[in-house]
Amino acid sequence: MENEKITIKYLNRFEKIYDYLHKKELKILNSNSFPIRNAESNRKNNALQCTLAHIKYHAIIEDYKRIILSTAEIVREIELSNNSISYSVIIARLIHDKYLSYNNNFQIITESFLLKDIGRYLGIDIINGFGCCKHMSGISEDTFSNIGLYNSFMPCFSTPDKTIPSKKIAKQSANHCVNIIEYKGVYYTYDTIHRILYKFKNGVVMTPYSKSFIVDANLYYKPLSDMLYNNISRDKVIEKIKILDEWSKKEPISYQEFQEILTDTNNRYDRNTNLLDEFNNDTKYYKKRIVSNL
Repeated sequence: MENEKITIKYLNRFEKIYDYLHKKELKILNSNSFPIRNAESNRKNNALQCTLAHIKYHAIIEDYKRIILSTAEIVREIELSNNSISYSVIIARLIHDKYLSYNNNFQIITESFLLKDIGRYLGIDIINGFGCCKHMSGISEDTFSNIGLYNSFMPCFSTPDKTIPSKKIAKQSANHCVNIIEYKGVYYTYDTIHRILYKFKNGVVMTPYSKSFIVDANLYYKPLSDMLYNNISRDKVIEKIKILDEWSKKEPISYQEFQEILTDTNNRYDRNTNLLDEFNNDTKYYKKRIVSNL
């Protein structure tokens, strides 16, 4: 009974924090403050830099697209039919098991001097053997695009510290990236680097699928970072928050169903080692060309 009271106390506190952050982000977006004006200006410059990078690295990008096409094919062969959660789990495993990196060499790093960050094709760094959350999110978004299912790169702030004041969270910039996916008519986010599924509490806050969410990190959507990376206007970001807010009211799948999807998908993946090795060999030529030309 005492533990139940503590849990309810935590839940009530978190609900107030979630509501505050939701209102705070919308308030900032509806203002004419310097951060908004700066984001609107910088996103256009970022879009131009992406275009120039795409021209400069055209040959590398074409080889990357061939690898992504093969990735989409193997995901479709292994996954549970028409299941975005299953797709996400397989893509994460392909990355972490180094099937998407040249010579099966991959390190999670954040040192910018080793990362190329070629325009919108962040997954190229994974092929080159390096990357962090944004590169994994990029390769996931690109693979889903080839499969023909919804997937959107989402910059956010992540912290395991549940004592951090909500006003401090509101001031933080994005330090993490995940992917918005849709399953059975409900939006979720999948964290590829940590392999965690999240559900929306509102249009800004996400909580993990876990029996002990008080321990695990929450995610907080950062609209200004989204404007810069995805080159979308303030109005589009406001609309996005409102849509996510409405979808957050829908009933998500149960923790048990999520675990069943996870188990079934991992079993299918583990039974297909020959197929995975074949994929690795088939894409080796393009991986080598990318690494050689970077």
